[in-house]
Amino acid sequence: MNNSRNKHTAYAIGAVISIVFIMSASYSCGDKSARGLIPEKDFTAILSDSYLADGLLTVPAIRSTFSKKDSVSSYIDIIKSYGYTYEQMEKTLNYYFMNDPKALISIYDKISVNLNAIELNITAEQQKEIFAIEEKTKKDFHFSLPDPELKRKPGFSYDIYPPGIFTLVFSVTVYPDDQSYHPFFISWYSAAEGPDAGKIKYLQEIRYIKDGRPHTYTVKGRIEGNRKSTLGGFFFDYGNNPGFSWQHAEILNLNFSFIGDNR
Repeated sequence: MNNSRNKHTAYAIGAVISIVFIMSASYSCGDKSARGLIPEKDFTAILSDSYLADGLLTVPAIRSTFSKKDSVSSYIDIIKSYGYTYEQMEKTLNYYFMNDPKALISIYDKISVNLNAIELNITAEQQKEIFAIEEKTKKDFHFSLPDPELKRKPGFSYDIYPPGIFTLVFSVTVYPDDQSYHPFFISWYSAAEGPDAGKIKYLQEIRYIKDGRPHTYTVKGRIEGNRKSTLGGFFFDYGNNPGFSWQHAEILNLNFSFIGDNR
């Protein structure tokens, strides 16, 4: 935390010094009879926003969007948004540099605290997004049978762009008390576009062992063609009527990849 605070403080000082030199160089001949100093609260907020703007302008997409505006114009827009003029900002900056540098250091510390708070909020939001993705992955790729909420057999579906090679790695545990008839893995692919759209071509089938132990399987194959296709299948299929059987298994989809020839 201290390192982050020192980093932000150093950057803030550098950014503010840059603002001083830019404004002094550009408006040294301007009207120095300003209408008073900017209150410390607003002054701190302006410096914080100026630092953030300075950082955002290093992002290529943002820099490109605002390429017609120079740094001075950006800072002036920030100052005006708080209801002040650049002459007031210049006078306030000069006052603190020349007459009260300790107060200026205190202001830098406040800016650092504000920036750290922003950074923590962003980090917290990123962690929420990561957690949501992990939960979705668990829900989509981890199946436990029996599952009364599962509307269909546990399966998968991926959009692919052949020609290329796919690799699917998954783990299955089928318990001895499983009552499904010949549980197995089945997969297929079909073109999503063109004259062969919807025509299913089946791939390899894997029969499972009911020994209560996890078994990892790797299914790999090449798919030809030049149109968008769908690779799908069921991790757990069986030959008997599901209404008269009881499944007991765990399925974990570990990884899927497709490497097209044009990569």
